[in-house]
Amino acid sequence: TTLFRSTASLSTGAQSTECVDLPNLTIDKSVVPTDNGDGTVDAVYTVLVSNAGSAIGTYDLDDVIDPAPAGVTAALTAGPTYAAGTENDQDGDNTPAVPFDEEGGNIVTGESLAAGLNEKWTYTITYTIAKDTAGIAQGNCEGDSVGLSVDNTATLSTGAQSTECVDLPSLTIDKSVVPTDNGDGTV
Repeated sequence: TTLFRSTASLSTGAQSTECVDLPNLTIDKSVVPTDNGDGTVDAVYTVLVSNAGSAIGTYDLDDVIDPAPAGVTAALTAGPTYAAGTENDQDGDNTPAVPFDEEGGNIVTGESLAAGLNEKWTYTITYTIAKDTAGIAQGNCEGDSVGLSVDNTATLSTGAQSTECVDLPSLTIDKSVVPTDNGDGTV
């Protein structure tokens, strides 16, 4: 239970204490990436918003794609879609105020969530990798990620955040020539 307690005291020693219930909104993000084998990766993101508080909370949810490494582009290809959790009442505006682009965008504004419940949002971002990324600098994920990678962060208007990293394949184009002597001075 999340409460705000306020006590007022008078110089006479009299006191008055009031408690107010508060929301406690949290966020957890997960990703399931699929390498399509054609230089693209579909990353299906699920954002779980929970209210561990004792009052209804209202939030805005944004998604931020950290700048992708050179040679990688990102595009929203499905969603965002509301997916019921323990609450099945989507009442916010999920017409993005900031449309998705290569830097992310708005998922929902003014969404309310009752105390003790959760709900989900899902969307797919397709990362396209340039034809030859062998010489491109490493990605931007923190921690153990190696190779091409991109961070994606979901942020609540309360300041809570959750970040997921997607590892991307590095594409290399090789070409070789095998000369053949034609016997007439040409190869």
